[in-house]
Amino acid sequence: LTFKEGKVSAHAGCNRFSAGITFGPKPGHVSVSRGISARMACEPRRMEFEVAFIRAFEASTRYRLDGESLSFESAIAQPLEFYRRPPE
Repeated sequence: LTFKEGKVSAHAGCNRFSAGITFGPKPGHVSVSRGISARMACEPRRMEFEVAFIRAFEASTRYRLDGESLSFESAIAQPLEFYRRPPE
């Protein structure tokens, strides 16, 4: 995930994905707008993963930052867990 000026972008499994994101107003709350993504075709299994990932990410209402781990929670899926990538 990359955050910049109220937007988040990521590689969603096959395509790049971007959406608006707002943290707050209460600690741990998050709002993700409906995003946009490229529409390159990949193998069906990767496309299914991508659709599920984007749907769960857009439905996120809570986040948790724990050291190097960032998770997003929604009512429709297991938490999405992300870890800081070491500098290259």
